[in-house]
Amino acid sequence: MSNKDLITLAGLAFMAIAHIASSKVKLINILKTHGWISFGAGASIAYVFVHVLPEIGIFQNQITGHTGGHHQPVSFISQPLYLVTLGGLCFVYLLDTIEARFYIETFKARQRHKYHIHLFSTRTFLYLLYNVMIAFIITQRPGEGLINIMLITIALMLHFIVLNASFQETYEELQDRFIRWFATSGLLIGWLLGIMIEVPVSITATIFSLIGGMITYVALKSELPQTKHKAPFHFLAGAFLYACIALAIPFFGLSHLANH
Repeated sequence: MSNKDLITLAGLAFMAIAHIASSKVKLINILKTHGWISFGAGASIAYVFVHVLPEIGIFQNQITGHTGGHHQPVSFISQPLYLVTLGGLCFVYLLDTIEARFYIETFKARQRHKYHIHLFSTRTFLYLLYNVMIAFIITQRPGEGLINIMLITIALMLHFIVLNASFQETYEELQDRFIRWFATSGLLIGWLLGIMIEVPVSITATIFSLIGGMITYVALKSELPQTKHKAPFHFLAGAFLYACIALAIPFFGLSHLANH
């Protein structure tokens, strides 16, 4: 086991803490009241635009053999990874739309439970798989130094807080009893898979792009006008601060620490 694997495991442990702690109703309410959900959403968006999308572009150039620019060959799928990113965003949107429609019908029918057991089971399994993919991709990516792993850990902790707050609003006690433990287990499974097997760059890039689209949707959804915890200035602060920290690493001569 390499030093990078141990550092990655430590980062995933902090993400697991975010899963477990942010499932508490009192803590979620405090975070909403003080704008930390919005701050986390802003940081997640900054993570996507500063880290994820540029790396998707690099992966895409490696896979397609194009160097970018306006004179590259044009075809229907000349940008496959960006299509995967869009697909990840659309998939989560579709799932949320199905859930919302079911809740509206349930409310009209005045049924006791506002969730459907099959819908809940699907959501929980997909959240488990989502955490597996995140842990796997962090473990698989080469050349990640301590600073980069720290930044990724912070961004994903904030992302998980935002996501868990949404689950808490929808599933209430089920989040505390089931969802958080499945999510935490997913991180461990993904880490174990990451240190045991290696996959081609094309698969790593595809998973990475899919996650990028999902994170984008979750972060933007949390700040749509109909949400109950709007805090636009906290959202902007999270986006601005994370972007500044990430972009300042080369400026202060810390790039060697980010890559070793």
